[in-house]
Amino acid sequence: MHPVKSVLPAGSLVLPDEVCCPVNLKDVIHKEDIDAGDKHVTLNNSTLWGKITTTGGYVEIAEGSVVRADRQLGPAVTTDSGFISLRNSGVEGSIVAKQGNVRMHEANLYGDLTLEGGVRSPGGAAAYPLLPLNQTAHLSDSLVTGNLRGSDLRLQSTTIRGHIDLDCEAAALRGDEARIVILGRCQTGEIQATGRALIIVNNPRWLPGITGGHVVVLDMSPEAAYQRLMAADQLPRVDDPLDKPQWRQFQHALYTLCQLPDRIPGVDGESRRSSVMNRAQELAQLLRAWADKDVKGLTEQLGTVWRSDELGYNLAAIGTMLLASVPSPQIDLLIDECARLARSRGVTRSAIGKQMTNMGATSGAVASRETEGAQPHPPVTAHLPVEQFSSAFQKFWKAIGPS
Repeated sequence: MHPVKSVLPAGSLVLPDEVCCPVNLKDVIHKEDIDAGDKHVTLNNSTLWGKITTTGGYVEIAEGSVVRADRQLGPAVTTDSGFISLRNSGVEGSIVAKQGNVRMHEANLYGDLTLEGGVRSPGGAAAYPLLPLNQTAHLSDSLVTGNLRGSDLRLQSTTIRGHIDLDCEAAALRGDEARIVILGRCQTGEIQATGRALIIVNNPRWLPGITGGHVVVLDMSPEAAYQRLMAADQLPRVDDPLDKPQWRQFQHALYTLCQLPDRIPGVDGESRRSSVMNRAQELAQLLRAWADKDVKGLTEQLGTVWRSDELGYNLAAIGTMLLASVPSPQIDLLIDECARLARSRGVTRSAIGKQMTNMGATSGAVASRETEGAQPHPPVTAHLPVEQFSSAFQKFWKAIGPS
């Protein structure tokens, strides 16, 4: 074990393929580059004078620093598919993540942060090897002095002194919108979009200038979100064809419903619950119309929802629809696809039930039985006897598996 802040010899550390152990530096000053291949690199209370390069290995820096003395020679940290985590740390130089995710908490990056946006099958996710996932960057209480580039970004109480390049052509988006979520007090340069993008902000005061592309802004401050929830023009029409613009509009309305703040100034709790329930039923009616007219198109669009939490929102909306549906070949096809997606994305039945409860399914929807007609039903929970619901919902509930 190295003494506190001991100095390791200079040179270049390249691990041969047969070496299986990770690089774990603690309480040292390390004066050499690290090329770790598929091995993991961890710096704990250590300083590296050089650069870190991995292929599949992750890079985790906690209360440490990386100093790239000559920035003309490339980034300070580069990974092909491994993730990068900075916590209470600093990096002097740029970071490039070709496929892996990036997370920064109370960290400073004196350079650019670039997520190149390739399709990836993340290490450790052997259960879904064919599932392409988009790269994400979550930055909280952090600073980036250069530019930030990526297709799925989440900023909380963070400063980006350069501009933000929203990469709308990233392969893993599969035609979905690039996205940035801005929470808390963030200060950033201009947002530059290269195509279709969604910007979600909980305080429009911190929304920077936007150029290029086709950008939709969802203001999730309480008053604005509630007004959007109540507005009829925020939904596709029932007779609209199911194509990408209508699907995006549906997703924006569903996100607003599921992320609506608990407290709305000037709106009492009962009014809020009623508004949520009414909008949930309107979304269910849209889903029912699309399932009747083009169930194959609906399942294809559903498959493009790659974020597991938002897939849960969609499955909850479909569950709400099925509370008042009867079995049919179209419904059976939709249920089969819902079950496949829930398994592949790791969406649990209990999460779907909880979201249905939040949508008001417990108090306003009805269970339609072919022989018994409509009747009120109890709350949707993972432990409720499924026989108390409509037969279509029973099949859905059983198909999506255990909690």
